Parts: sequence; structure tokens; C-alpha cells
Amino acid sequence: MRRESSPSATYTRLPGRRFGLMQRATLWAAADHVLVVNETMTGEAYRRFFFRDIRAITIHPTGRRERTSLVLVVFALLNLVPLLFLMADDPDVRAVSLLAGGTLVWVALLVANLLRGPSCETRFSTAAHDDVVAPLSRLAPARRVVAMLRPRILAAQAELAPLSPATGDAAP
Repeated sequence: MRRESSPSATYTRLPGRRFGLMQRATLWAAADHVLVVNETMTGEAYRRFFFRDIRAITIHPTGRRERTSLVLVVFALLNLVPLLFLMADDPDVRAVSLLAGGTLVWVALLVANLLRGPSCETRFSTAAHDDVVAPLSRLAPARRVVAMLRPRILAAQAELAPLSPATGDAAP
């Protein structure tokens, strides 16, 4: 999918996205920068990272996937235990259906969370900022994006004049 923001900038959507209850974050690439778009119910926020300014991209594994899975298992069990007791005594079809449906919802969310892969925190570091990039919260998409951006970053930074080791000024 391509997104036109102006006649001179064409954006291509990059892998990785993050959804919350009332927000969404996506990542877009232009010829000379990466754009992080955070959308909420009340508006949008944009953060632009120029390839020439990116000093480092770091990916740190986190335990968010495991913590989320634990919470989902607890909710599934909170639906499953009463279901088992209800079925052993006097099964009421409506109650059984309600509890079984609730259990299936939590189990489906658990499976989806596990299939998305390990979680991580990805940061773009520039001279002025060290920002978390919310759309890259899973390891596989983060690695794909780094592989896609590396040549662009190296090309943009190769155009910069090298610094003189003695003075720190641009070499003639």
C-alpha cells in the first residue's frame, strides 16, 4: 500500500504495527526518512526519523508475550472452571454456551498472541532522541525492518563528509 502525503513524498508501509484498545501505530518509509504514525481516538501524532540522523537501532527482547499469555490463561481458566462444575451438576444450556464461548474467546486470543512470536522493544537513536518505535513490538517484524532500512541508512550516511579524527571537524 502506498500513501501520498505530498507531491514529493511517497510512503511505503513497513512491516510491524501495534494495536491497542483505542490506538494504532504504523510505520512508513519515504526516500529519506521513516515515519511513525500513532493514531488515537482523538488524533494522530507523527515522528519522523531521517536516515542521515539515525545513529543506532536497538532491539531488546521483552517478556510482554509471556505476561500477556499468562493473563489470557487465567481468564480462560476463570471461564473454564465454572463451566466444568456446571456441566457436572445440572447443565443449563444457556450458561454452558456463555461460559464455553467466553473460554473460546480467551483461548483464541492466547493462540493469536503466541503465533505472533516473541515480543521486543525497538528503539531508534539519534543525536537528540532515543525513542521507542511502538509498531516494532515483535521480534520478526523488527528484524525485517532493520534489514530493509540498513542499506538506506548506510547510503544516506555515506553522503556525509567524514570527520577529521584530530579536530572532529569535517575533513576537506
